[in-house]
Amino acid sequence: MNTAGTPLSRRFLTQRKSRRGQSLILVFFILVALGGVLALTFDFGFVLLARRQMQTGVDAAALEGLQHSTQMRESARDLLRLNFDDDLDVSQNDTTIGAGLASGLTTGDGFRNVTYDDGSLGTAGILANRSNYLYRPNGFELNTGNERHGDIVVGSYDGTDAQHDESADYQRSDFTASTGGDSVLVRMRRTHDPDALDEVDDVSSNGGGIPILLGHFSFLSATQSAEPFSIRRDGMTTRATSIAASRPMVCVFASSSAAVYPLLPFTILSDGVTDTWRDTPLVDLYTDDPDDTGVPPQDLQPLRCSIGIQVAGTATTAPIDPVGYVAVVDASGRIVGFRLFEATPALHRSDSARLQDAWPSLESLSESDRQAVRDANRDAGLDLGQAAALVRSMP
Repeated sequence: MNTAGTPLSRRFLTQRKSRRGQSLILVFFILVALGGVLALTFDFGFVLLARRQMQTGVDAAALEGLQHSTQMRESARDLLRLNFDDDLDVSQNDTTIGAGLASGLTTGDGFRNVTYDDGSLGTAGILANRSNYLYRPNGFELNTGNERHGDIVVGSYDGTDAQHDESADYQRSDFTASTGGDSVLVRMRRTHDPDALDEVDDVSSNGGGIPILLGHFSFLSATQSAEPFSIRRDGMTTRATSIAASRPMVCVFASSSAAVYPLLPFTILSDGVTDTWRDTPLVDLYTDDPDDTGVPPQDLQPLRCSIGIQVAGTATTAPIDPVGYVAVVDASGRIVGFRLFEATPALHRSDSARLQDAWPSLESLSESDRQAVRDANRDAGLDLGQAAALVRSMP
């Protein structure tokens, strides 16, 4: 068509007509891409939530296990199970508390086909029975053989320069499995068990990968059913690992419960060689007494006794078969640590190695006094008691 003599306005209108509809095609592809991103964001949100729930569980279990040296594995396992239960009865649970979606929620061949549940309930049926589609670690293993890939591993922690990493066979550079160690590692995993280490009787348990939901309608790679791994079939892998190690006690929380070790009205003056027992009024050990009335306010439970507190006392004979916590003081009468005189069977402990629990007392000291207390707290010669502290927590 010869447009040499065509007016400019007519040529412009002709070109606009030839490009009409192109923006609709562009918008279509953008919406498809955004839909895929939204689907993955939705599914990865479930993964992050599950991992945080798992991490909370193993952190609490590691601390609980190390606090009970005679029943370390059982204590860690029981607390982990109860962390995902609302009525403290793991035999039944009809709430939505769990460690992510259960792997059995979706089934498929790893290619294009996917079924939610077995396809018979439908969306309404799955929602009505959603408590059945959450993973709970009821089959958590004790790992009595102390294999390094177990759910609960006793060992020795050395994290001075070591990296917080873990190989495919669960070898770590900061933790060595050893039945005589003073540390405990607790892990949860949601994997498809490619190396057959994640689901071994009395060693390790596995909840299966976290299933994808909207991701099935996205651009996630589809594989044939014979492939060893398919994210559509096997879900997404996540793990949570926590290590608790023994550290000197810096704080004791007093309790009136008969099931908890009491805080005894004594102190021990120790220089690392000689111990002198002293009578010390119990109320002097409490820090939550802002009005200086001698009676701590009742709304500040539990009451805290920590390093850095200055106390007085009179020399006395050692009590016969004491049971509970006794504060250890230096020559100035300042508390630098605690000892625990245990009972059989063991009571519940209420001590802490977290420095932040002792900070209300330490911050009132001068920098030099504060450092002296902390140095004494780390003095092995004073025979100070140990408490559990989280040293590694991997979300």
